[in-house]
Amino acid sequence: MIKNLKHLFDPRSVALIGATDRPRSVGLGIVNNLLVGSKQRKIYFVNPYQKKVKGVSTYSSVLDIPERVDLAIIAIPGRSVLGVARQCVQKKVGAVIIISSGFAETGKAGKERQKNLLEIFQSTQIPL
Repeated sequence: MIKNLKHLFDPRSVALIGATDRPRSVGLGIVNNLLVGSKQRKIYFVNPYQKKVKGVSTYSSVLDIPERVDLAIIAIPGRSVLGVARQCVQKKVGAVIIISSGFAETGKAGKERQKNLLEIFQSTQIPL
């Protein structure tokens, strides 16, 4: 039973894993939206391939962020989500949102990936 959804609906800090400034990308859309609300909460961008996104320094991993992360938004290809999900559990983030494809909608391998993802969070109190 999830006791507290505050981290999901009113986070004090948000990490976007998959932040990018690549035109027409999902990551850029989320970056722009987060920057609009950056006065209400601390924003962290995670991208191991870019040092900055929209002028904001990035982290290589959610594990590199020195402060607590209330909400992690994972916006990366499905094949990479499981490893990042494990990092979020290790970091003890407050909640996770995944914006990705490559799960049950793609067939047998995707269904297995989705099952594995749910297993990662099953024994935690982290809302997914």
